[in-house]
Amino acid sequence: MKNDLISIIIPVYKVEKYLEKCIESVLKQTYTNLQIILVDDGSPDNCGKICDEYAKKDSRIEVIHKANGGLSDARNVGISKAKGRYIGFVDSDDYIKEDMYEILLNLIKKYDADVSICNLYDVIDENECIRNKENGIREYSRLDILKEVLLDKNIQSYAWNKLYEKELFDEIKYPIGKKYEDIGTTFYVFEKCNKIVVTSEPEYYYLKRSDSLVNNVTESTVLDYTEIIIQRYLYTKENIKELKKYNVKTIMLTGDNKQTAEKIGKELEITEVISNVLPSQKSDTIKSLKENGNKVMMCGDGINDSPAITNADIGVSVKSGTDIAMDSSDVILTKNDLYSILKLIKISEKTVKNIKQNLFWAFFYNCLMIPVAIGFFKPLGISINPMIASLAMVFSSLTVILNALRLKNKWR
Repeated sequence: MKNDLISIIIPVYKVEKYLEKCIESVLKQTYTNLQIILVDDGSPDNCGKICDEYAKKDSRIEVIHKANGGLSDARNVGISKAKGRYIGFVDSDDYIKEDMYEILLNLIKKYDADVSICNLYDVIDENECIRNKENGIREYSRLDILKEVLLDKNIQSYAWNKLYEKELFDEIKYPIGKKYEDIGTTFYVFEKCNKIVVTSEPEYYYLKRSDSLVNNVTESTVLDYTEIIIQRYLYTKENIKELKKYNVKTIMLTGDNKQTAEKIGKELEITEVISNVLPSQKSDTIKSLKENGNKVMMCGDGINDSPAITNADIGVSVKSGTDIAMDSSDVILTKNDLYSILKLIKISEKTVKNIKQNLFWAFFYNCLMIPVAIGFFKPLGISINPMIASLAMVFSSLTVILNALRLKNKWR
């Protein structure tokens, strides 16, 4: 654990009154292997100078000065410069307990999680109030955490008060120019997770300022918030609709209670919802579907899914799944999102088409050239030099290879 570098990204803009307290709280962390990235987002006050002064005092601090592009742009720049295995965010007007990142990293290691989350204090006029009253540590699967976020219950979409595996942000960026940017991003990050662990221990101090972006409600911020919520909902729904275009019947097979499962299934337009199932019942359901003449693909990530994955015509797991689930699978998805299933189907369809094209070309070419090569048409004055015939065979093989390589270029 000592070798695991944590990159902490702090976007900075017009917060000179609060900045020193924020930076000091990060510097005092009991976990010391940190890369502290201060992104000065063109702040017109003394924030840039304060950042530079702290960089002179501590070699772990890196300062990036850039033209103002907004909070999302600053976070994206910070992520691009992060060198750590893990990433955390702290807003520059907030501050944290000295053991926050040690606790969050320990949780990730102990529970083999992709993200760890701590509770927080709301700070209003210097009064501190604990946000969530639940006690203890809770583990969430990907589906469970997405339900919590969608319902905005115990887990919120804030970028801060969390520690993430850095690779979760591969191909994910915060939307530039939008308010409530973390709501539009955290959902997609969570969708790539296999497990998330949450502690009720409050470690983050969230300063509620009257002049902050969140509290400065305008028509523009309301529209941004509405747009992001709709996009988050439609992202999953559209992937399911796209599957239906390929004549794929989607079935949600879950151990969740009927009411919750059916509500989610209805909202996402899933064809069929089967709830309250035990692990053995998942496997029985797969067998029943096959007996009725269906070709069945089963996608899962846990030990309980393994028998069903094995019994399916095509077993699919995700790279963050358990070893047993991956060993039981025919295909392992490199990304934990629904689009990967759609992409798998599209790749399979294109591959079959490519094979048919190559077979047709080989059959046509050989039917034409082999008789010429063996001298069948020599009485008619049609013949070919053996060297040219050899080159023609090489050309045929090269054509097949190049045609096959089109798949690699298309899905790279």
